[in-house]
Amino acid sequence: MIKIDKAQLSDVDLYQNALIDLHKSPYGFDVVIDENARAEGENQTCGDELVLSLNIQQGNIAQASFSGHSCAICRASAAIMCRAIEHQKISAVDSLLVNIEQLFDEQVTQLEIPETFEPLLSVTKFPVRIQCAVLPWQTLESALKEYQHE
Repeated sequence: MIKIDKAQLSDVDLYQNALIDLHKSPYGFDVVIDENARAEGENQTCGDELVLSLNIQQGNIAQASFSGHSCAICRASAAIMCRAIEHQKISAVDSLLVNIEQLFDEQVTQLEIPETFEPLLSVTKFPVRIQCAVLPWQTLESALKEYQHE
């Protein structure tokens, strides 16, 4: 975990380059897995369409993958998410969802986030693009709710 003071963000270009790299080679993109949880998400503003597939075993996310058509920010965020949630207990993933909410909440000025979330910091400077970064996480939340109801 790293501590962030949003008012002090100065490495926006560095974070944007990291997002571009993740977009070009996204972890978990179009990987076929034996899914037992799935959700679809859509951001009508940007046109992002995302399908998230999970393989959950004994309360752990064994595998995560995504597919669909999306902008670079959405695809990079989904790649970060897939890497962050694999091999994690669902309870740990719930705390990652809270971290993402805080990252994009303009009322929160200081927070601790996993280091792998750093590339998403550049999006906080562009409020109109936040929905692109949040879509994969909202889709994850939907997939977990569906899985837990079954």
